[in-house]
Amino acid sequence: MDIYQNPGATVVSPFGSKTSAGNAVTVKVVTVTPGCATGNLADGGWRIGLEASDSATGAVVGRADVMHVDQKPDAIAVGATVGPWTRLGQTGRFRYSSCYQVNGDTGAHIHLEVINKTKYSCYVARGAGTALTDETQVGHVGTTNSGPQQSC
Repeated sequence: MDIYQNPGATVVSPFGSKTSAGNAVTVKVVTVTPGCATGNLADGGWRIGLEASDSATGAVVGRADVMHVDQKPDAIAVGATVGPWTRLGQTGRFRYSSCYQVNGDTGAHIHLEVINKTKYSCYVARGAGTALTDETQVGHVGTTNSGPQQSC
């Protein structure tokens, strides 16, 4: 999904602090790469891959890739542990490319892809233009949906 916000908005880890069983979640940075196939940050910023695990069992719950991140702090590196409000960077304005087809500030966005370890994650259905707050759930990982692109 794409989440739109003018350039300069803070981007944080998309994972909450507890599993559905109430156990604490541990989130590690597993990849940090340029967001577009060209490898040029000017074409679409960073892609940051995060992996969430159940702290009590060690089981991997899911993964999220956050793309089009600008101004990534040096501390956001492979192996780092991040909390639910850890700043990954901010929304940016990148040059128009096949990867980031945006012409103005109102089109600035991050791309969020949520992936389960097994079965399928789900999304919370919302209409285009719905305002999101820091507490708005946009999906769930660790679910056992039967296929891709299913509403929670």
